[in-house]
Amino acid sequence: MRRLALVLAGLLLTATTTSCLALHNRWRTSLAVQTANDVAYLDDGDDKHRLDIFAPSGARGAPVVIFVHGGFWRSGDRSYFENVVGLYGNVGVALADMGVVTVIPSYRLYPQVGAVDDMLDDLGAVIRFTRDHIAVHGGDPDRIILAGHSAGGQLVTLLATSPDALKRRGIEAGVIKGVAGISGIYDVLASANSADPPKDKAELWDPLFGSDDHKQAASPLPLFGTTDHPPLLLLVGDADFRSCLRDFNSAQTALQPLQGSRAFFVRIAGNTHEDMVLEIGTATDEVGPAVAAFARVITDPARRH
Repeated sequence: MRRLALVLAGLLLTATTTSCLALHNRWRTSLAVQTANDVAYLDDGDDKHRLDIFAPSGARGAPVVIFVHGGFWRSGDRSYFENVVGLYGNVGVALADMGVVTVIPSYRLYPQVGAVDDMLDDLGAVIRFTRDHIAVHGGDPDRIILAGHSAGGQLVTLLATSPDALKRRGIEAGVIKGVAGISGIYDVLASANSADPPKDKAELWDPLFGSDDHKQAASPLPLFGTTDHPPLLLLVGDADFRSCLRDFNSAQTALQPLQGSRAFFVRIAGNTHEDMVLEIGTATDEVGPAVAAFARVITDPARRH
């Protein structure tokens, strides 16, 4: 694990604020190949149950990242204003260029579904589909990690750290080798109580998450370091939302005994919440290289022996 710590430390370079180049990155000349487009991972006709896959040209046995978009649990999609800002194809192109097969799913959002558990069910289906089909796209089904931005960060860390959450969705222990949270929401209760604007508490947090006890149960933070969860990589921008900075700092405290072995932290100078995904693949990108390095090292087959 010292190797991973050194790799990630080398990625902590000073970032400069740049204009958004995600659209350029999505369509630039690249070694990445979009090997699947608009493929159903559940055969129920729901447009939200579809995904895209990006792979390095000629990939074979490559690490795999399932990237889950954010949007406050109520907006966004795997192709979010892609013709304007490039999301989230820019993530797929950038990570594939770094040797990582990347799966980018859509999933049902509030109010189409009324509970986070329904979103986790969708992501469980994505994981099962990926495990069963990713070899055709050059990925190794034994080298899968999850990554998510913002609300997506809450979903992937909760799914991977909650006892039995994967098992209840038909996913065997050990399938997920690691989790990367990008500007994630890890303390749902604290975020709900400090909602900005305050009307969001009544319009989103309370109907989606329910009581304070349920908000606490949907918070990955209390589980960090207390369960037998996969290694974690957590990233945040210096100019991120206050709640994301608070949760990042709280997570770093909770995971301090595991830091450098099973928990890794990257704080990127100058990045806003939006920069953390919009700049993936650009000249100043530090998120993509950190996630790709984590995926390569944490899933290295040599670690299984």
